[in-house]
Amino acid sequence: MCGAGPLRMPSAGGTYVCLGFPAGGGGAVLRRASCGKVKVMARKGWRRIVGAVASVSALASLAAVAPSALADETGAVSGVGSFDGAVAQSPTMSQAQQQTDAARKALKEKNDKLQAEYDARQQSQPDTGAREASQVNYGKPSGPVYIGLSTSRWDEKTQQDVSLWKPGDNSMVPYINVTVKGLESGVEYCTDLSQYNYDGVGYSDGYSNACAKASGSTATFKIYLSEVHAESEGFSGKYKTDPVRLYAHVAKRSDIVRGEYSESTSDKLVVSDKTGVLVNFKKLSDVVSISNLRVEDIGAQTVGLKYDYKLDAALKDKVAQICLTTEVYRGYSLDVVKNAQTNGTGTAWGAPEYCGGSDVVSDNDTSADADAKREDLHKIRTGTWSGTVNGKAATIATYTYQSWTRFNTHDLSELGGKLSGTVDDATVTMLNPSTKYGNWGGSNAYAVIQDMIKKKETHRTDPWSSLQTYLQVKFTDGTFFGTNGSGWWGYDDDAAYKKQSVPEFTTKSLAASAESSLTAGNANNVNGSNGGVATAKSKYRIYIDNLSKECKALANKGESMCSWAAYIYSSPTRLSTPDGQNALVRKEPQSGRYYVDVNTPAGYQGTHKIALFNQDAKLQGWTSVRFPVSKFDDVTSKTPHAADIQWLAGTAITEGWKNKKGGFDYRGMNSVTRQDMAAFLYRLAGSPSFDVSKAGNPFRDVTSRTPHYKEILWLASTGVTTGWAERDGSRTFRGMNSVVRQDMAAFLRRLADYEKASPALGADVAFGDVSASTPHSADIAWLAKTGVTTGWTERDGSRTYRGMRPVVRQDMAAFLHRMNANVLK
Repeated sequence: MCGAGPLRMPSAGGTYVCLGFPAGGGGAVLRRASCGKVKVMARKGWRRIVGAVASVSALASLAAVAPSALADETGAVSGVGSFDGAVAQSPTMSQAQQQTDAARKALKEKNDKLQAEYDARQQSQPDTGAREASQVNYGKPSGPVYIGLSTSRWDEKTQQDVSLWKPGDNSMVPYINVTVKGLESGVEYCTDLSQYNYDGVGYSDGYSNACAKASGSTATFKIYLSEVHAESEGFSGKYKTDPVRLYAHVAKRSDIVRGEYSESTSDKLVVSDKTGVLVNFKKLSDVVSISNLRVEDIGAQTVGLKYDYKLDAALKDKVAQICLTTEVYRGYSLDVVKNAQTNGTGTAWGAPEYCGGSDVVSDNDTSADADAKREDLHKIRTGTWSGTVNGKAATIATYTYQSWTRFNTHDLSELGGKLSGTVDDATVTMLNPSTKYGNWGGSNAYAVIQDMIKKKETHRTDPWSSLQTYLQVKFTDGTFFGTNGSGWWGYDDDAAYKKQSVPEFTTKSLAASAESSLTAGNANNVNGSNGGVATAKSKYRIYIDNLSKECKALANKGESMCSWAAYIYSSPTRLSTPDGQNALVRKEPQSGRYYVDVNTPAGYQGTHKIALFNQDAKLQGWTSVRFPVSKFDDVTSKTPHAADIQWLAGTAITEGWKNKKGGFDYRGMNSVTRQDMAAFLYRLAGSPSFDVSKAGNPFRDVTSRTPHYKEILWLASTGVTTGWAERDGSRTFRGMNSVVRQDMAAFLRRLADYEKASPALGADVAFGDVSASTPHSADIAWLAKTGVTTGWTERDGSRTYRGMRPVVRQDMAAFLHRMNANVLK
């Protein structure tokens, strides 16, 4: 059942395709409709054949395309909108062309047959008095029918077309006044204009201009025309612009089945004109042009586009706006499994977004919801491709990418009302810093997957980039040239949408914060994996334990992520990542923690800070990461505890001091200060996650500027240290005091208790200088039974501990190594 279609064309299978009216206007205005078996579809993946008109041969071809191959693309005005750059797996273009050719041939044969049947019926029927008395007069069409004109847009939220067209004398949609004589006075009639003399009439609510009461014996109908055409050319994209003859058919409204178009109404016709009126056609793509697209004002996250436009003089006083639509589709990584094979062929017949779609965010909207929307648009998505591996169905490829649509709209009045000129402020936003954009590797992942399979590759970074612009023109009657957000099937997209490729460019680097600005207060509980120890030239995971709600929501979906940049200090250097050029915030399934992965550079030793910044260059947090020192210049095989010192360096528990030669010194005979002891113990414990911003500080002599501030507060939070109680009731840590051996015994025993260690204990060791009154005597005895200390053997054979003696760094290396091996394990 057709909605309100006065124009109809049979499909190759004999099912009628609706060419319907928009609400509020009458006549041959084509819009999205469904009829019988053939449905005009808009499903996920491609949006095709909705809005103005689709050739019948294209509709017939649509039936050959699997609906599951369709996907979604949406957009926004004067801002950004989403664009799903997914590629459908479908029949090849040559296969579709063959199907179209066959459908077109069948269509022509059917049309010829129907026309012959109609002519024979007309000749065999005697003319009635009503037919003899009637006379049809056609006024001059108010203008040509513009091929490429859209009267409605696709609404992503409602999944329906929304009519935008406002009828009027200056409309881009032309009209014809049709006057019919010889009618019964006071009776309401409806009329249709039909191609091929198909004699039927229908009506629907709002279809008022094509229905009228006869005054005397005459009625005049004002019929608007949208895109209609003669024999379509299907996928060739070459629509004929020859004049088309349309014929008027008139019936009493009371004789018409409401809302239907049926051959049964032919028996009720009072007029079935055989003269017709010629209607001219013109391609909008011939009267709208864009040229000289160039790149200017390249920033870290933005680029300015400049272009020349030209509109035909026939469009004067009809143009309201011009809009440049820019589609950003950038691949960052692509992984293909071994022995993979693809199924079928990937195609990408795409239509740009309607400039003013339903999924929008304006540049001027600074609300939290708008910020969240921009974050969502900028996210990195994960895509997969299905195929076979060793003959079995499998996911053969995984890739990361970004895709969104940017709109830059200008009222023609802003451009001085000129029909030609230059637009120099079409800015594309939300780009990534230090990133190349342009067009390479094809427009989607599929072509790259095929090439990688052919070359037996399993990974590529920056596999493809597509950066295309399209010009859309909005007219004063609400219609527009471009796309309704659903797309067209079979139309010449490049011509219809004025497609232009953006020249290649690389965005500038963001100025990362100076290292001095990275303080304990803005670390934001960011922690390195592996106890904060990283290996040079390898993948390293960094956890973000205070992640924002917006980024958590994206990471929880598993298919989209916040895209950040990671910098390593002293001189801030941007780190590359396994996913390309962005640090993607993901959720770790086993732990539920959020993280980014980065590639550490070669040649790094010692402690370095790694800071994370979002796409707006705002600091999200930082952490200190320790790279093992390969050797100390002042340690030789003769140095006491040389092996223990090397173990300490290899585990990055210590890095010593950088010397003037660029190497590192350990300074084994220096005493260990209490603040250094805090760092040693924190690292020995594995550098556990600790949010210093939420920790209490019990010590009046410890501030955020104190060396190893985080480690001191962690040590206090575990109960390993309590400091000193001062006379005024405050407590102090005395970080620059040297650690004496008896205090060290207490530190190590308490750390073992905190870690709930259960070491094997040996026999008691009697130290001649340790008694029950010695501070921490029980801890000293425990330390000896674990084998962490042996003390000194004196000349008389006795053993001493020398508890008040400061601990030197080379002895501390031995204590920590034994503690790890004998106690913490």
